[in-house]
Amino acid sequence: MFKRKLVMIPILILLIVGIPFGVYYYLDSQTSVASGPKSNESDSQKSGSAPVSKAQDVEKRADGENPFNESMKEPIGENIMMQYIHAMSHQKVAASEKWSYYRLTDARIIYLLEQLEMKDYKHERLYKDILTRWSDEDFSGIDNDHNEIWSLQDGSVGEATRILSKKEEEAFIQKQNKESR
Repeated sequence: MFKRKLVMIPILILLIVGIPFGVYYYLDSQTSVASGPKSNESDSQKSGSAPVSKAQDVEKRADGENPFNESMKEPIGENIMMQYIHAMSHQKVAASEKWSYYRLTDARIIYLLEQLEMKDYKHERLYKDILTRWSDEDFSGIDNDHNEIWSLQDGSVGEATRILSKKEEEAFIQKQNKESR
């Protein structure tokens, strides 16, 4: 009886630790596959290199896909809207912590503006102001934009302190392994 318990304890520990780790690893690998290759030169880049026109950018997602490479019911919810804007702002701001990142592209900005037309959001005016400025390539207040959204999300760590230089922004983008909110 005692030997049986000695064998069962390591098996239970392995199951308790192994199953969550396996599920996490599987889901993470599926997310990486779904988001496709990271450095797609044809993506619109708001970082100053290889600009793509808004018309070309819209054509890329003409099939109705979410340009964030996530399958979800539309219109997207308020929380998702905030997460997308917040994650895109990380490309251009300095902060002590950044836990999310999405490349800031024309297609994504247009998609979010279209979502605003499909549903009423509690902070719709803020989202529209931010996204409209970004669509006009005005990032002069993106640190404030980040902090407004961060505050709505009850952020306590990672307040934006300034706007990154072009060189810092490019370095940040190059370090990113995957996109997530």
